[in-house]
Order: sequence, then C-alpha cells, then structure tokens
Amino acid sequence: DSAKTQSPESKMTRSMDDFSVEERAGIEETKVVQPTVPDDNMPVAANVMKTTKESLEHDSAKTQSPEDSSCESTGEAMDIDQNIPVDMSKIIKTATALRLQTGWLCGSGSFGQLGTGTNIDANHFCPPKITEQFAKLAVGTSHCAGVTFGGDLYCFGLNDMSQCGIKSKNNDFLLLPVHVSLENDVSLMSTTVIHVSCGGQHTAAITEEGELVSWGSSERGQCGHEGESVEFSIPRGVKGLRGRLVCEVACGAAHTLALVSTGEVFSFGIGCYGALGHGDLDDARQPRLIQALYCLPVVQVAAGENHSAALTSMGTLYTWGRNKHSQLGLGLEGEEGEGAVNEAMLSTLIEMGFPAARAKAALRATRNGSIDGAIQWLYDHEPAEGR
Repeated sequence: DSAKTQSPESKMTRSMDDFSVEERAGIEETKVVQPTVPDDNMPVAANVMKTTKESLEHDSAKTQSPEDSSCESTGEAMDIDQNIPVDMSKIIKTATALRLQTGWLCGSGSFGQLGTGTNIDANHFCPPKITEQFAKLAVGTSHCAGVTFGGDLYCFGLNDMSQCGIKSKNNDFLLLPVHVSLENDVSLMSTTVIHVSCGGQHTAAITEEGELVSWGSSERGQCGHEGESVEFSIPRGVKGLRGRLVCEVACGAAHTLALVSTGEVFSFGIGCYGALGHGDLDDARQPRLIQALYCLPVVQVAAGENHSAALTSMGTLYTWGRNKHSQLGLGLEGEEGEGAVNEAMLSTLIEMGFPAARAKAALRATRNGSIDGAIQWLYDHEPAEGR
C-alpha cells in the first residue's frame, strides 16, 4: 500500500536498504532485462534499446532535454540492467530521439537502398552511413532519400533511371547516401529542401519556398515536366506549379500528387488505373487540377502504387485509383472490385431522390469522379419514360 501512495520521485530516490524483504522480492521479479535478439515484431524503440550500455549513456547526453539534465549532473546512468525500478520514459525518450535524429531503415538492400555501404538485406533497423543527421526519410520501390536538418538532400539505392538525382550512366546503384544538388536549376528561389517523396523510378522534393522539384523516370509524365523526355537525370523545377506554394508531395509507382497551400490537389503521371482522379484513364504529363476535390479543405495526400488518397481538415478521407485488392476501402461489388462505388457518394445520390440502381450505374460510369459528374450522367442517360 505504501508503494501506491508514493510519488514516482520518491520511488526513484529510495535505496535497496529502504525496502522490506517482501518488497525486494517483488522488485527482483520486475527486473528490466536488455533485449539481445529482438523479436521481429518488437517496436522500434525496443530494437534501438539493444544498443550497449556505454553507447546509450553517451548518446543520452546528446539528446537530453533541459528537464533531463539532472540525470547527467548527478552521474546517474540509465542502466537498463539494474535491479531497481527504472524510469522507462527516459530510455524510450532517448531511443525515440536517436531514431528521429539519425534515421533507421530495414528490409531489402539489394540495390543499396539501406545506405549502409553494402547490398545486404537487414532484418533489423540500421542507420544509413552519413555524417549528418536525417530529419526525414522517404522510401521508394528500390531507392530512398533523406533530408537533413539543414535542408540538404541525399539519395541512395537503385539509380537506373537517375531517380537518385545522379546521371544513371555508370551509376546504376548507389550503396551510400549521395548529396543531391538543386543548384543546376537557376530558376529556383531556394535550394533548401523541406520534404521529399520517392516513387517507383522517380523522386520529388519541395524547397523551403514551396517549389516542387522532380527527377528520374518520366516515361508516363510522372515528373510533370514539359516535353516528351522519358528521363530527367538532374532535379528541375516543375513549371506547371510555378507561382503556387506546394506544401506536400506524394509519389506513386508512376504518378505524383501535389498539394498546394490553397488546398487544391494536382496530379500527373500514369492514368490507366484512374489514380490521377480526373475521371478518365489518360496520362497527364503536366500538373492537372483534380476537379473532384475542388473547394475541399485537403490537408494531406498519399499515393500508393496505383491508387491515391486525400484527407480533409474535417477528417473525411477520399480514395481513388486501382481497387483490385480493396485498397480503396470503398466496398466491393463484382469480382476483384470491378464495379466498386463510393458509398458516401451513393448515399448522397439516394438522399437526393435517385434510385439506388441508377445511382450506382452513374458512379461506375464516372468512376466515382464527383457528385456533379454523376448527376450530369444521370440526366444525360435519363430513361425515355422519365423525360
């Protein structure tokens, strides 16, 4: 009972001599043991905790907040093998800080996409070999990119289509992070990067001035540049969005979404699965406004291999594109998602008085593009007896 009434601080200051025999036995049972072979499903923080006691003490001194400085001043090490209750919040805070400030990757390394200097796979998280610290990481199909706290951009992994921002000739894959410069495009107002996204064979980044830059494969127009070039070996600004403040970019396998400060969403690239959201299956080689999202307060976008999503400030999620494996979350009708309709749009049309069967037909015909498009289709295909 006394343990329940004690404050956390009083617990941490008691020595073993202050505990009764029964309390000591309970403490021995709650001993925290350092993981040696982490389970595959173990959280990242636990994996990081397998760092040796000495390195943990060394790194904790770098990542401590002012409130935690007392640990350093008193010389008390955060020993995760000690036989008294441990303040796990300090350990987890240190582990989290290490992960955020260094960047950790795991999985396939066949093309150097882990940035460790080898092409060996890793079944545990490991940091890329770089002297600077990553603030953000982006993962593509076989390449990765990272942005440092200073706004420098690095890429590594497969580079067969110059997706790492380096000419692909004699540089098919990069085993270590390589600095990518934006200075080749003199039209850019800034070369400091704040966001990056990796696609299948292309990459896009945003500068601190809200400029969108892209490079790599543009066979289906996924880089958004003018002309018919299928590969852009060095980063260049997307002219179609010049003058707009781009705040987020998301790359799919061969398409790209760009969210601007006004809440409008633009898309470009491959359109054969409807991932561009324009109500057709045409490719778009330059940024094109998604009319179905117009006037909606979109705050975040995401792109999968061949599908896309947008989230509004009201918490409404919109999805579009390929739905073979139900990745759109719309509910299935027909084999492998053929005929899937947007349930929210369907409910709206039914509430407006349209028969459910005709409303579904309209949404299928317009590929869930928008309510207005479905209504227009309904009026254009009104049965003869209803005219």
